[in-house]
Amino acid sequence: MKKIYFFSLIKIVFLSACFAQTRDSVTDTEKILILTVDSTTAKECTPVLFSELLANPKKYDLKCIELRGYFVSEYENIALYLSEEDIENHNFQSAIWVDFDKNHPLSSSDSLTKLFNSKDIKVKGIYDIGRRGHLGSYQGSLKNVYYIEK
Repeated sequence: MKKIYFFSLIKIVFLSACFAQTRDSVTDTEKILILTVDSTTAKECTPVLFSELLANPKKYDLKCIELRGYFVSEYENIALYLSEEDIENHNFQSAIWVDFDKNHPLSSSDSLTKLFNSKDIKVKGIYDIGRRGHLGSYQGSLKNVYYIEK
């Protein structure tokens, strides 16, 4: 009888821990979304102000950067903008095209739009001054983006 009681108690403790972990994971997911396929994808990125990137793009070419801006995901316009006004005015001079890690399932779904569209977010990826997005209109691109945070 004591064995059954002991194993029942262990089972309850184990299940409680699992549910607690699930609850915490959901809370974390609402705050941060990491788009990384494996740990080798993640790199240490240099935090860069958006205005600094626009003023000195060659300094950050082909480097992993962390950038904060206003995200837009719509037809032919998947970009990070310096400000909300730049989005409204379609000011591509203050915008960076965004390419997500193609291996991640969220990169090809509407999930990004639903979660982050028109939000101030932080992203991490490789800045490429030579890739200028749709019709070459943007001030470079952030490719292989693997991290997003609201």
